[in-house]
Formats: sequence, C-alpha cells, structure tokens
Amino acid sequence: MNVDQARAAILAAVPHSFARTAAAYIADRSFAPGDILSLDRQPFTVDREIHFGFIDLEAGRNWAHACKCVLCNCADHGIEIRPLSFPPELGGDRRLVLIGVGDDVPGWAILNG
Repeated sequence: MNVDQARAAILAAVPHSFARTAAAYIADRSFAPGDILSLDRQPFTVDREIHFGFIDLEAGRNWAHACKCVLCNCADHGIEIRPLSFPPELGGDRRLVLIGVGDDVPGWAILNG
C-alpha cells in the first residue's frame, strides 16, 4: 500500500456517525519493524512496515474519548484498526499530518503534529 492508498484507507475508517466531529491524520513517514510508539499510553512495537493513521473521533473533547488508529500494511492492502482513548505518541521526530477534518471540529482541537 502506498501513502495515497493509506490516506484513503484512513479516511474510509471514519464512521459516518462521527464525520462532523472527527479529525484524521497520517504519520509523516512510515514505520519499520522494531519501531516503538505509544498507543493509549502503552508501548507498541511495530511488527511490519506500516503507514500509521490516527482518527480523533471526538476532536474537541478533553481527556479520554473515542479515537482509533489505522495500521496500513505497506506490503499489501491489509489494514488493522485499533480503538484508542488517547492520541498516540509517535516517538522521535515523527509528526502527524492532518488529512481530513469534520465541519464541527474547533480549530484549537487540531493536533499540531
């Protein structure tokens, strides 16, 4: 899966019921096997090359709330969706890039990467 296909997969993972309140992001570069990031404040070791997506389903809410990550396999078209309650920590100098935002998301709720 290339980065454009990953963007499309991440956007497609936004449930219709959250379309107005969600903000979707993709990491600025792919992750390799052995890379470590934090999902729901717990270490997560990547086991394959992936493009990483994050969807804040209730952007603008504070504390724990509905989010998800989308792991898009680089080697094929497989995706894995995991529920989250907190934004991820990507580690190093990686950042999240906004790829979609609902009409009801306040500007202050957009992650700056």
